Amino acid sequence: MKLLDYPVMLFARTLLLVLYLCALPFVLLYLGSTPQSNGRLRYLAYLLVNFTFDVFATLIAPILPLFATVQLGNSDNNNARLYEPRLPKWLSWFQTPDNSLYGDKGWQTVHYPAYKSYLGQVLWLVRNSAYGLICGPLSAKFDRIGDIASVGNPRLDKRNPDHAGQSFTAQCGDYFQWMKIVRVPMLKRSFYVNIGWLFDPFVENPQTTNAYRAPLKFSIKPGVSLEA
Repeated sequence: MKLLDYPVMLFARTLLLVLYLCALPFVLLYLGSTPQSNGRLRYLAYLLVNFTFDVFATLIAPILPLFATVQLGNSDNNNARLYEPRLPKWLSWFQTPDNSLYGDKGWQTVHYPAYKSYLGQVLWLVRNSAYGLICGPLSAKFDRIGDIASVGNPRLDKRNPDHAGQSFTAQCGDYFQWMKIVRVPMLKRSFYVNIGWLFDPFVENPQTTNAYRAPLKFSIKPGVSLEA
């Protein structure tokens, strides 16, 4: 057990939140350049709620596993049903609905093999802080996948240099998604931007049996280098 793992991840989450807040003005510029709708205003309000709750969830992560009990539920990103440690319903906003506190296969095998430990469960909650909130109260709920109007490539990969400059947009009622691999020649790098609600998995796989809820999304990550 590495005692510094939690402070290090706490610092990383804090830094990420600061970077997101710095990027927020650019998001406002984008939203201001699009037709006004209740969905844009809702998104900004939801972001503020999410950012605030994210900080709170990260700070209390060390005490959350103390409330966990072994329950039957979804595991390994909804690919299995297993009896594993999960939070009670009244703490569901902090729980990943598609995984237990043991995390998914990637977390268990690559990121943190000691996933069953107390610290492993704490770090999983920090890594996915307030995940139940963005998949629940802050999600976009819709009736049919056919209600989603989309344009572009829903399979954008920030690691694929051929995707630099490509985009994906979706609209479902007042809810939207804008995903793009943005070229930044000054930095000789591309950046992956994904804001709105996650409709791309439904467009990519129209036969999905998942509940028709698109989680709230705000993500800006570095992509590939633009240098030859």
